[in-house]
Amino acid sequence: GKNTIERSIEQLSNYGINNILITLGYQSENFIKFFNQIRAKYKIDIDVFVEEKPLGECGAIWNFKNKLADDFIFINGDIIYSIDFDKLIYFHKRCKSLLTLVTHLSDHPEDSDLVSSPDGALISEIFYKNEISKSKQKAYLGNAGIFVIRNEVLNLFKEPIKKESRTVFNFLVKNLFNMKKNIYSYNTTEYIKDMGTPKRLKKIEKDLKDNN
Repeated sequence: GKNTIERSIEQLSNYGINNILITLGYQSENFIKFFNQIRAKYKIDIDVFVEEKPLGECGAIWNFKNKLADDFIFINGDIIYSIDFDKLIYFHKRCKSLLTLVTHLSDHPEDSDLVSSPDGALISEIFYKNEISKSKQKAYLGNAGIFVIRNEVLNLFKEPIKKESRTVFNFLVKNLFNMKKNIYSYNTTEYIKDMGTPKRLKKIEKDLKDNN
């Protein structure tokens, strides 16, 4: 009875995160009408950036980096989650991290971006979805689709051009790691699930019904 975007906004609002910017593309006009209701319901500020052409997961953020906080949270639009943002932000700032990935034990490592973090925080290796399965056996922490990013990171790179590079993991994480910058894994057992396949969607629907 509640759509994914509203569920996400409600989570953020519960932690006092009241300035939200959402990138839109396909059928953006329908979302904009919906946001007028949500602004009033949750008493939050929602800004919208409409992509004239698809810019990928993170390609748009260079267009409005001056609107972003010194440390901002990036969340993929296809996940259902329930996490403590206060703890996440505290971890990010305590580590003086340029970029913090929220990670969890992946239940589908065969098609997930993975990281290795032997000391429990600092990331020592990264593995991409298209790498061979044998190398993935070294890592079990999956990218959950939530990141805390220091705004100054955007000044280190121009926006991605190649389509395959337009995700936070394949562009920002990859480039920072190659520059030997410290990036951190915030490993949590809190509920975070993506809806990338019909099977996963059914699982999430069941979880939500059981929780109610």
